[in-house]
Amino acid sequence: MRLAAVAVAQERKVVTALFCDLVGSTAMGEELDPEVMAGLLGEYQRVCRRVVESHGGVVEKFIGDAVVGVFGVPSSHEDDPERAVRAGLRLVEEVGASELGLQVRVGID
Repeated sequence: MRLAAVAVAQERKVVTALFCDLVGSTAMGEELDPEVMAGLLGEYQRVCRRVVESHGGVVEKFIGDAVVGVFGVPSSHEDDPERAVRAGLRLVEEVGASELGLQVRVGID
């Protein structure tokens, strides 16, 4: 039996990924009530989504306290890496200055 070849339209894109996570989130999760922790994470995620999207990125997913944003999807821009770096710097500033009392670390690839 021979399998028919399936042609799938593919497009290769260069994207820039931003990874952001909370400093000390494991310890916070052990100390805080689950409802309080969920509220903190919800507000943190709203800030992250707003900042990433305001710089032309898309939040790909939330993984616990981590946020993965991508730049260059669905449409790419010549300055996507710069947009990602600017978003990362803004995340550090806004989360640190917020009433949440949180700090983040950001990586860009």
